[in-house]
Amino acid sequence: MFSIRALSKSYARDGRDATIFRDVAFDVRPGEFVSIIGPSGCGKTTLLRCLAGLDAPGSGAVRLDGAPVDGPGAGVVMVFQDAAASLFPWKTVFGNVAFGAARGHPSRSGAGERTRRLLADVGLSGFGDYHPWQVSGGMQQRAAMARALACEPGCLLMDEPFASLDAQARAELEDLLLSLWADRGMTVLFVTHDVDEAIYLSDRILILGGSPAAVRDDVAVDLPRPRHQVDTRGLPRFSELRSRIHAVLTGGGGR
Repeated sequence: MFSIRALSKSYARDGRDATIFRDVAFDVRPGEFVSIIGPSGCGKTTLLRCLAGLDAPGSGAVRLDGAPVDGPGAGVVMVFQDAAASLFPWKTVFGNVAFGAARGHPSRSGAGERTRRLLADVGLSGFGDYHPWQVSGGMQQRAAMARALACEPGCLLMDEPFASLDAQARAELEDLLLSLWADRGMTVLFVTHDVDEAIYLSDRILILGGSPAAVRDDVAVDLPRPRHQVDTRGLPRFSELRSRIHAVLTGGGGR
């Protein structure tokens, strides 16, 4: 679905160009769940923004279904880390999700029905009349996910969407995301700092590292699906994958 070749990105700092990442290359197949991890400042969010067409790379190419990505386009939706900042505070939860649903359903009745179904899918059926600032952080992120899904994307880009949540809310939303992904057959690219989260969710994990950053390893997660928060994390293979990824992150392995 995505083809990334020789991608580089720089920013001007103190009158000089600082290269964030250089010669990044990888492919993402339709329907894959791919996580991107790496140390703070290595360019994970910037890379995701380049895939979304929100930032232009300095050099290299991003292609989606064979066509160059030169701006935001239909079929790709991004979910940001701070759901409270990305939701419209003057709209209700229902209104936020309906904003996305209206893109695929010009008729008000069609968009309204889709909005109600999506709120049910993410466990917010009783909270449509609340404003984002009246619900918890986990509910805000559920609303942001519902609004993204309302656009019927082929690909969902997620930038540390669960980073600010407590452990229980995080586990609930991880399982909700896996359920929605399996039901809809979407492609998901998921940025996270949490190695265990990346292993639990993903088919593959791309590890960024170095300065400028590059892809240091591409790890296939060969764990059975469906996954379970306790059983999956207790598998010996889960521990093996964790050890391998930590070794790459700390400079003890990788390509």
